[in-house]
Amino acid sequence: MSNIIGSPFDTFVKDQIDLRQQTLGKSKNIDYDALRYYTTKTPWLRLASSINVEATTVNGAEDPTSVYNRLLLAGFSEDQIRGENLSRNLILQGGVVSVNKPKDENGNDIDGESLQFSGQKFGLSPNLDSNSIFEGAYGFGGVGERGFVPMPGITSATTQYYNNGALSKATVNIKCFNRAQFALLDALYLRPGYTLLLEFGWSVYLSNNSFGGISTFPSFKTDPLEFLLDPEAFSSNYKPSQYSMQSLINLEREKYSGNYEAVYGKVTNFKWSVDNDGVYNCSIDLIGVGSILESLKLNVIKITKSTTQKTKDSGFKSEYQSKDEWIEELFGSGLNQISRALNDEYTTKFPTFTEFVKQVQRSKTAKKYYFKNGSGGSAVAKEAESTKAWTNFKEEINQRYEAYKTGVDEAADAQQQNDDNNPLIANKDTTILNNIFYQTYQTLDSIKDGGVQFSKNTIPSMKNAGMIIPNTYNGEILIPGQGQSSTSAFIKFAYLLQIIEKKCNLFSSINNGTPLMKFDFQYNNMEEDENYMAIIPPNVSTNPQKCAVPYASAVIKGIVDKDQLYSTYTSEGKVEEGVKIDFKIDTDLNKSMVENSGFIVEDNPYVGRLGNVMINLRFAAQALSEAPRDEDGGVAVISYLQTILQGINSSMGSINNFMVVNDESSGYIRIYDESPMPNIIPSIEDDKLSTINIFGMPQSEKEFVNFDNSEVSTVKLGSFVTNIGLDAEIPQNFSTLVSIGSQNSGGNTLQGNAYSFNTYNRGLVDRIIPTKSSKPTSDKPNPIVEISTIFREKLIGPFEEVYLEGKRYNFHPDVTGNFTENYTTYIKLVQGLAAQFNRIPKPFFLPFNLNIEMEGLSGMRLFEKFRVTDDILPPSYAKDSVDIIVKGINHNIDVQSWKTTLDTLSVPRFKEDIIVSDSGSKSTSDLSKRIEATTEDPIVPDSNKDQIVRLRLTRLVDNGYQTLGLMEVLAENGDTLYTLTTAELPYNDNINNDSCIPLGTYTIVSRNSPKYKNHFLISELTKNKGKVGTVGEGALSTPLGPAVNDARNNKAPRADVLIHEAPSAKNNDGSNWLLGCIAPGFTFNINQSGPKGNPRGTGPAYGRDGRSHKQSRLAVEKILKTLWNVGEDPMFKMEIVALGGGVDGKPVHTDFYNDPVVRDKITQLEDFEGSFDSIL
Repeated sequence: MSNIIGSPFDTFVKDQIDLRQQTLGKSKNIDYDALRYYTTKTPWLRLASSINVEATTVNGAEDPTSVYNRLLLAGFSEDQIRGENLSRNLILQGGVVSVNKPKDENGNDIDGESLQFSGQKFGLSPNLDSNSIFEGAYGFGGVGERGFVPMPGITSATTQYYNNGALSKATVNIKCFNRAQFALLDALYLRPGYTLLLEFGWSVYLSNNSFGGISTFPSFKTDPLEFLLDPEAFSSNYKPSQYSMQSLINLEREKYSGNYEAVYGKVTNFKWSVDNDGVYNCSIDLIGVGSILESLKLNVIKITKSTTQKTKDSGFKSEYQSKDEWIEELFGSGLNQISRALNDEYTTKFPTFTEFVKQVQRSKTAKKYYFKNGSGGSAVAKEAESTKAWTNFKEEINQRYEAYKTGVDEAADAQQQNDDNNPLIANKDTTILNNIFYQTYQTLDSIKDGGVQFSKNTIPSMKNAGMIIPNTYNGEILIPGQGQSSTSAFIKFAYLLQIIEKKCNLFSSINNGTPLMKFDFQYNNMEEDENYMAIIPPNVSTNPQKCAVPYASAVIKGIVDKDQLYSTYTSEGKVEEGVKIDFKIDTDLNKSMVENSGFIVEDNPYVGRLGNVMINLRFAAQALSEAPRDEDGGVAVISYLQTILQGINSSMGSINNFMVVNDESSGYIRIYDESPMPNIIPSIEDDKLSTINIFGMPQSEKEFVNFDNSEVSTVKLGSFVTNIGLDAEIPQNFSTLVSIGSQNSGGNTLQGNAYSFNTYNRGLVDRIIPTKSSKPTSDKPNPIVEISTIFREKLIGPFEEVYLEGKRYNFHPDVTGNFTENYTTYIKLVQGLAAQFNRIPKPFFLPFNLNIEMEGLSGMRLFEKFRVTDDILPPSYAKDSVDIIVKGINHNIDVQSWKTTLDTLSVPRFKEDIIVSDSGSKSTSDLSKRIEATTEDPIVPDSNKDQIVRLRLTRLVDNGYQTLGLMEVLAENGDTLYTLTTAELPYNDNINNDSCIPLGTYTIVSRNSPKYKNHFLISELTKNKGKVGTVGEGALSTPLGPAVNDARNNKAPRADVLIHEAPSAKNNDGSNWLLGCIAPGFTFNINQSGPKGNPRGTGPAYGRDGRSHKQSRLAVEKILKTLWNVGEDPMFKMEIVALGGGVDGKPVHTDFYNDPVVRDKITQLEDFEGSFDSIL
């Protein structure tokens, strides 16, 4: 049970593709089997009905309007049409074929015996009476009307996906030649709602089981057909249901190596016409049984309004306590005799009623007096005053009681308004489904115990199916004495599907009422369910009125670091002291969701379990009330589910693209998220993926076992592709994204993923409009700064108001609306960076879709992945850079050919990387590890052979204090565009933070950070970091060996070596300014000499804010203008050499001013026009 996109074809499909391509690749020594495959294979096509024709009665008498009686009146006999006889004798295949069971001596079927084909019909009907209407190829159906006409038969069939690939249908075209034939076809095949089995395949095919040997379809007998015609007699392992049928079809596909296909579906429509020559042309539409999802309506039958509902005027009546009950509750059992003695001094001393009552309760003086009916008592002198106090007290009591009743009325009115505004309560008696929602709410409310609660096993059909959150504010009116909040109840999305499956479905009348629609979710073990959705940390739901999930820290190491969130930044990206902020993840609510919801997928912070999203019952009821209805008041299941899924998507950052799809191979309904997700399927080796040869006969790079199993060899591959189409149409909703992203070098200036299309168009410039941006300024925004600003200014406040405890949870739309809008902007920026750093696949499809028509092949399924040869793709798509996803599978079959057409999506190939915790362990038992979304530092793709050297750094001198050099910026052809000066640390055994890096060739990638803004990163020195304190295994490998660790810098291996601005390798006090990085400039600083002679770095004058620093910044900007886009993708190379050869990273020269070799090197460079002084 899985919705994973990108699994490979089944093994039998891949093997068949390989066999066909090998066989068709033979150009000499073609064997007999290959010749037969080339020349004799033809398609076959068959249609059979599941209908039994039975007599019916009305009030004990035969029903004259039944199909059975109408056929009798048309002249057919009972033996010909009764029960399964008609469907067994009218199977359409190359005309008509019949099947029968062996008979006993009494003419009855022998139980346990298989059906037997009678074979193709031929010749004329042997007799002219009606008893022989199923005999002969001519005269079938009788000769009385038009004589010896041909048999009826199928002329062609098509199957196709529609509704964006969600559903499938088949169309079958049939001809018949007289009215009698049409009457029989009408009874079996033109019946909407009844099921048919359409089968087709190759009569001659290559068998995987015989290593490519030729096979023929044996007598055209299949298990699906036998099951259709006699399900009760079939194996006890297969109960009559569409799921058994689909299972048998799958087995048959594999049995015949993908050369058999079938569609089991319901008739939805038909049409027919009559030609001038009396020939009937019939067309039948079928949909897969699971495709009833499109037409199935939620069971929204109204139920009788509860007789216990209270009424006031139009429907509500307040209920009050009696006066005695109210007084007793007010004073407590200690003062249930309200006529206790009172003294006037208490009424004057305590003017408020509450203080007065409190004093009465604790007063010993008051208890001296006892009055009954205003008389009696032991202190007659006080009687008058006490009676007056008692009278005042009784009046106060009466006033308070009347005020109490008024309060009850007001509370009832407020409660009624709150109930009317809550669709969960307001609609509880309108439909069966609404009533189930309300009953579930009551069940969950009963387990409320002051805090967040999960249902555990209170709902027996699913563990922790529900959750209750008390004290939530959804816009409730203040209720006097009760506050302004309510309890919110949630159910798992999978439990909602289970309710629909059980209560809003159609069921078979046999086999214990098998549902005709099932969702592919593992209801009894949702903690392990493999239906996933894409998420981006912190994966918070911004609208708990719709859904809730456990949320994470906003920190994603290397993308959204703690320093980025915890500090504030100036517009220039400089770090300033700030306040530490992040989402608070250790609240009782979040901890409860982490432990009980099952949403989190261990070791993968970019994926959540879709079925474990907690749906607010308020939203479930509201979506039902607002859904469009048909004329009968029905709500389509697929429409309702799409509304719920859209609510999940909008609450989680709008990065998902959910599709509700009928999986024809299983009969189940699946819900896919088309948004790319990393690391949810095991890494697929290249030889496990099918590669379809599109064009020509290339030499295979793979080895194949010969058909006779004699040897292993490489062969040429033929192609069974018959036609290809390349659809490069850009969807309308991508038009703005393409317009801005195509030339936007910033990549993330737009809220969406313009970076993806920027990558696609790398290196192209529009002469008229060179750059495009979603902002009216020419300054490229820093996405890191933008992310931290949005988080700090627009997310942390709404988050705390919605989710933090100590007060009510505020789910009101006034708060969640802005929260949702700003979170969507934030999460799409983070998504773009995550894709840029190869954490997740790029969140877009390439702007072309291949349509591949091939000789018929079965067994492929929606959303499986394969590859194609690169023969026809334009150069923009680098070799081995594209994977193809199946989006639709269409078949066209007639008497001459069977063609299969694949509709596809094209996605950038993604090398999945295993995500582990800081400790290297995949364990997530610790709560903080489970809910803090962290990964390793940015993983940069391995360099490839197509990358070229665009920078050449020649180290001139190293005097132990600094290394000075010249950096040539090269064109693609190797010519020098311009030359800059460089400053580095001296070479010191490659010690981290205290040495320049060794000589060698490195891969360079463009990078952005708050400190250095845009700059370049040496990628080999970022990936594969060793653990702190380790040497050797796990430590960084450079071109000259592993990094040397040193106690002075925590024994850390080399990492994060950049090309960035700096005026010198050292500070004034001799400490390191650079930590191994490379700082470019325009000149060498001869105005200030460093220790041991030689210029003081680069530029005219040293100083952090001096001219040298500014020139270095300008030098970096010059390189960025030339190479920034190249460094984003596919990156480029930098070569580091030493003048005179050098050893490790150290040039042999030490004297800048007086060494003639150094002077000659500088004057050779074109930028300095032969003058040594010009560079100074």
